[in-house]
This record gives sequence, C-alpha cells and structure tokens, in this order.
Amino acid sequence: MPKINLRESISEISKAWNYDVTDGTIPNSFAKAGFLLREKEEINDDVLIDDFLSLDSEAETSETLTEMDILDKVKNKNNTAMNCDEDENDED
Repeated sequence: MPKINLRESISEISKAWNYDVTDGTIPNSFAKAGFLLREKEEINDDVLIDDFLSLDSEAETSETLTEMDILDKVKNKNNTAMNCDEDENDED
C-alpha cells in the first residue's frame, strides 16, 4: 500500500468533495471493502431523557457494609498482617 502524506490526503479529499462523490459512493465503497452495512434503524422517541438516564438507578453497583462487616474486615486484615510478622520473625 502506498504511503500518502497529509498534503496528498487533503488534495484527495478536496477532489472527492468537489467532484464525484454521490450519496451512493460511500456505502458502495464500504461494501466493496467488505464492511457490512445495515439498514437504517428507526429510533424510538417515546423514551424521555429522564427515564433514559434513570434506567439503571436501581442497579446495585457496590455492596453495602454494616459496621460489623467493616470491623470484621479490619480484624481479619490485622490478624493476617500479624501472622505475616510472626512468620518473618520465625525465619530469623
């Protein structure tokens, strides 16, 4: 594939814009390159923006911890750290 510099690219774009690009040229080029073009899909305008933005507002994205859960996690972390310290001291 030949290398094209910026100046040549702009020149080619200008030629295409000013001369021979039709409504069918771009879809035909994509099809020839092997891209599958789908038919236009209709957009359902019945959804209000507020409804769309709040669709997943009820989705759980994190776990809610109780105070006891937090204390247990801290205790376990401290116990693990203390066990690691003991293991290091045993090696000496």
